[in-house]
Amino acid sequence: MNLKQYFFIPFVLLASIATWGETTNEFSDKDRISIYFQIIQRLIGPDDTYDGRLHPKTLYINRNLSDISDDDRAYIKESQKMANWLPDQPIPTPSETPPPPPSFLFSRNPIDKISPDIEAQLSTLLKAANIHFRFISSFSDAPFKKKTHAVAGRGAVISFSTLESKNDEVITCGEIYIARLAAGTFYYIFRFENGQWLLKQSISGPVA
Repeated sequence: MNLKQYFFIPFVLLASIATWGETTNEFSDKDRISIYFQIIQRLIGPDDTYDGRLHPKTLYINRNLSDISDDDRAYIKESQKMANWLPDQPIPTPSETPPPPPSFLFSRNPIDKISPDIEAQLSTLLKAANIHFRFISSFSDAPFKKKTHAVAGRGAVISFSTLESKNDEVITCGEIYIARLAAGTFYYIFRFENGQWLLKQSISGPVA
């Protein structure tokens, strides 16, 4: 079974640049499940680095969670300069010293894990969406081909970062890995509105 069934999340650009840096434990399991499930839907859909045409046969979900780094925050801020630009405004100029590209999540040391309760509830949602998946304890536990280091069996690995909050918004990072030269990182900004977490902005990060 491939991953052809997913739901599209509304995409709206934010009007302001947020400053991030606060990782909190204020999120309930319900919050985390909603946010991570929406990220999965994006990564097997429009953010699969293949314009939604990848359709991996098996999705390997990494239980390890990495943090949002200073390089990530600088990258997001720089990216939002152009995202918030309007035609009647002066064209924003890039920083004289562009921020270094952030590292991929799979190369970072984990600081947390997806809990068993969250894994169980995510599993229920994934099964209902007819997604063939398997949770793995670390990125290296996925099956890789020796020569290309591609995920075997036309699979893909998904990794997440922790959640960071600022006022009523949350930023997090999701990543899809298919092969050594086929991987993509995306930053997602959510806002809690009308009793649910809504995706407000998606920013493309490092792509291999």
